[in-house]
Amino acid sequence: MPGSSFEEAHLPRLATWARFKPREPLAALDGSLPQQFFVFNTHFDHGPDRARERSARLLLKQIQTICGLYPSIVMGDLNATPSSNAYAIITSSFLSDVRTHAEVEGRDCPVPTFTGWLSKSERPASLEVDERRDWIIIDYILVSGWRALTYSVDLASRADGNSLSDHRPIVATLAPMYYQ
Repeated sequence: MPGSSFEEAHLPRLATWARFKPREPLAALDGSLPQQFFVFNTHFDHGPDRARERSARLLLKQIQTICGLYPSIVMGDLNATPSSNAYAIITSSFLSDVRTHAEVEGRDCPVPTFTGWLSKSERPASLEVDERRDWIIIDYILVSGWRALTYSVDLASRADGNSLSDHRPIVATLAPMYYQ
């Protein structure tokens, strides 16, 4: 229900979705053509892990209900690191993380997606970007029925060196894999 939230969540969260019907056929790897695909966008709670875990389960259930086996793309700020339970719930399902499955550019890209609005000179030591740590990667593109060709994180910043946003844009190139 719109505007509702889990008991342990700090704020109500939502997911939006759209169904797309390509004007031009999308050629899949096996020669089949998807007649439609679905795109979801979400923002999980920043509070307790349990709220994000429940959000992950609910999102998966809703994706299955809404689009079944049609190809889907999920984008969003999950407020969950790659080592979190919420991420494990999502990626142990029918969804794959484009960051770890891209075939060419950016495979296993360790570039953080969360910046906290701060430039490196303004960032406290506790938020220092350490590319070996995953806690700062919290934004994702997850797919089902798509082949991830490329993945990258846009590192653009303002002229003063500050971040453009508190999150960096993620860019991916996808190709349809199959059609039911």
